[in-house]
Amino acid sequence: MNHLRNASRFGVILFWSVVIGLIHSAFNNIDNSKSLGWPTWLFYGSVGGAIIYGGAAVTPKLWNIK
Repeated sequence: MNHLRNASRFGVILFWSVVIGLIHSAFNNIDNSKSLGWPTWLFYGSVGGAIIYGGAAVTPKLWNIK
């Protein structure tokens, strides 16, 4: 058994599970979004985009670790 490979794959699955859970939570609370201003949406979008881009860039490297 390769424990490093299993741990990295578990981390990838955990990361994407958290991201999907946060997206699901955001869509469930979409009715409350009317109280947020455009700077808040811009901030959330830029942080979310950076996290998803970073995750998409690092996931193949961590998944194929040996």
